Amino acid sequence: MIKYIRKLLFDAIIIRYHLHSINMKNGKCTFFMKNKSKPFRLSFDNLLEDADIILGMDTREACYLGGYYGHFVRQRTSACKKQKNRFMLLTHLHMKKGRYHILSINRAGEIKYHDRRLNQYHTEHPINIVKSNYKINLFSPAQVFYMGYLASSHLIEKNNSSIHTSPTHLTLVS
Repeated sequence: MIKYIRKLLFDAIIIRYHLHSINMKNGKCTFFMKNKSKPFRLSFDNLLEDADIILGMDTREACYLGGYYGHFVRQRTSACKKQKNRFMLLTHLHMKKGRYHILSINRAGEIKYHDRRLNQYHTEHPINIVKSNYKINLFSPAQVFYMGYLASSHLIEKNNSSIHTSPTHLTLVS
């Protein structure tokens, strides 16, 4: 009986942290902790090392934070490839929470996820998942953070490719 109660308490997603503000210039986030009046600040790098903060957030806020983090990392392009491995480690450590679980990402950027209740597999683009309030609430906050990161990265790459692929006008100088 005690094991069952302990499992319920530790596996339940409890919202303990609320996102207050994000400073994109220096990469610091301000959070409020539940039942505390004083906010605290963390950099994005420290935030990834403390997975309890991400897991203690609302899924929608975790998604927004992941999106802003993706934008921040794209500004510092040298760190992009290093972050993917840290994210996958973060999302795989917390596979027990949430109804949906990310399994893989294909080359087109689509996420394959598993519905544990219905035992079905789905493939969808992260932007479509992020737009759906219903689906986003069925993932764990760590995985939603990762999807926000992927969605923002895809949007930034799409905007950059449209800028670079526009035809240039050549003029003949004689």
